[in-house]
Amino acid sequence: MRAFVIIVIAAVLGFFGYEYAAKGRNPVEAIGALAGQAGEAAESAVEAAGDAAEGAADMAESATDSVTDVAADAVEAVEGAVEGIADAAADAADAATDAVEGAVEAAT
Repeated sequence: MRAFVIIVIAAVLGFFGYEYAAKGRNPVEAIGALAGQAGEAAESAVEAAGDAAEGAADMAESATDSVTDVAADAVEAVEGAVEGIADAAADAADAATDAVEGAVEAAT
């Protein structure tokens, strides 16, 4: 624990020493620069989160549209199949009626 505290203190002193020697900033100016950078990073993060939310909303809308289109196509296919089956059944009934009438006529 003691070694950790010494390392942290050395890092802080090293940071402020670098800021003063290399950039000519006193500790208050160095902290102000860090706060400005943190604020810019936060603004970028908020902007990125907004873009991600907008992209997710667009993807959800596209998925909903796709599902709606697929469901509509499935309904049309089922309706077509039902109509085809009904037409085939009606044709079969007509053919059976014709066959019975033909058989009755032949018998008489």
